[in-house]
Amino acid sequence: MRNRKTGHLLRDLLLYIGISVVIPGFVVVVALCGVREFPTRWIFLVAETALVFGYGLKPLWGHRHHRGFWLLWTALLGAHTLVAVPVLAMLNSPPLLLLSLLCPLEFLLVTLVMLRVLDKQQG
Repeated sequence: MRNRKTGHLLRDLLLYIGISVVIPGFVVVVALCGVREFPTRWIFLVAETALVFGYGLKPLWGHRHHRGFWLLWTALLGAHTLVAVPVLAMLNSPPLLLLSLLCPLEFLLVTLVMLRVLDKQQG
């Protein structure tokens, strides 16, 4: 059991190191390339999607072995992308404060929808 915990600790450490290298690396590359218009809206979309559909899986992880879980997750991710990409593309300067307030609401909505549908399937 001790070896398994060590493996998880090593995996987590490598993940944290990877994230801490990739994010500053991205900022350095953008700064060196001289990008005049920083793609804030797309970075926000990637971060929001990662939070809602990545971290959002944590309370639902017990359902991951059911095919319906992944089908529903994919459908919600597709709906999120189909709505968010055109909306962000139309906005010249998106109101990031307003968008950041929508992130927890979407997180809650996706989690509740998935829990409700998955509980109906099992019950």
